[in-house]
Amino acid sequence: PDIALLMSTRTDVKDREWTAEEGVLSNLDERFQVHQRSDYGDITDWILGTGVPQVVWVKPPVVRPDPAPVSEMTDPERIAVLHRIIAETVAGSDPARVTSIDLAAWYATSGLDDGASRLDGMHFEVGAATTIAERFVGPRLVNVAVGAAGSTG
Repeated sequence: PDIALLMSTRTDVKDREWTAEEGVLSNLDERFQVHQRSDYGDITDWILGTGVPQVVWVKPPVVRPDPAPVSEMTDPERIAVLHRIIAETVAGSDPARVTSIDLAAWYATSGLDDGASRLDGMHFEVGAATTIAERFVGPRLVNVAVGAAGSTG
């Protein structure tokens, strides 16, 4: 492939245990963030090492707590931490080969998040996914593929 597109969402903001010594950590805990930055850096480096010339990380939108149940996975503060870790992963990588796109910011102003685009608060319905691909993701990936430098927000 010319580009690998990576998007991690609600699962990566859940409490997690990396080591028994540390126990279960919240993503608000700096130790969690250190592990996640390392993991994201490792997967980015691994993908680049396979010969894929470009890696693009996606900053995902917040899961709507209605109708999804309120939980750690619908917490905007935890998603903000995830966005920061994605930004730090990109910043710590090869800027000519690794970038990010901010789906969260685009989606918030797109007019799509009217409830019908994500009936369960999480997963995009086919029509919304198609619109996102056509109006946001596709054009940004084309820019990356033709060599537009830097973050394509």
